[in-house]
Amino acid sequence: VYLEDLRKVYPAARYLEALIREFDEKFCGAKKEKKIIDFNDIEHYALEILEHEEAAAEYREKFTYIFIDEFQDSNMLREIIAGKICRENNLFMVGDVKQSIYRFRLSRPELFMEKYDTYTLDDSICQRVDLHKNFRSRPEVLDSVNYLFEQIMQRGLGGIEYDDNAALYAGADFPAEP
Repeated sequence: VYLEDLRKVYPAARYLEALIREFDEKFCGAKKEKKIIDFNDIEHYALEILEHEEAAAEYREKFTYIFIDEFQDSNMLREIIAGKICRENNLFMVGDVKQSIYRFRLSRPELFMEKYDTYTLDDSICQRVDLHKNFRSRPEVLDSVNYLFEQIMQRGLGGIEYDDNAALYAGADFPAEP
C-alpha cells in the first residue's frame, strides 16, 4: 500500500521539484543581476570560506571570544560555522528554549537542549550558567507565567520540563502601586 501511494504521488513530486529548481534558478539569477545577497547567502558563503582550514584557523586565532545570543534559534549551519571558528574555551551562548516556538530560519532548539543537558553547573569548559532572574516583570506577572507554563510545558511540548530550574524569579524591586 505504501509503495502504491508513492507511485501515485511521484509525478506530482517531480513536477514540484522542477518548479522549485526553476524558481531557485530565477531567484539566484535576479540576485546576481542586481548584485545583492540575502542572509541565507551570507551563511552559506561563510561556510564555503571556512571549509578551507587555513581560513578557519585564521578566524580561530582572530576571535578572543565568540558570543551567540538567542542560541535556541540556531540551526545546523550556524552550529557548523561556530564549530569551525571557536576554540575549546572561547564560545559563549545565551538562549532560552521556551522562546523557540517559531523554528525561525530552520532553527533547531534540540541543539540548545543537547548543550543544556550535557553542560554542567560545575566550573568547567562546558559550564552552564542558569539565569533565573527577570528584571523586567513584577512578581505577580512572573507568578502567573510560571503557573501557566508549569501546567503546559514539558519535554514533548516546548522542549523543556518547566520546573523550579526553568521558572523565572523576580530580580528587581518595583515600587508599590498607589
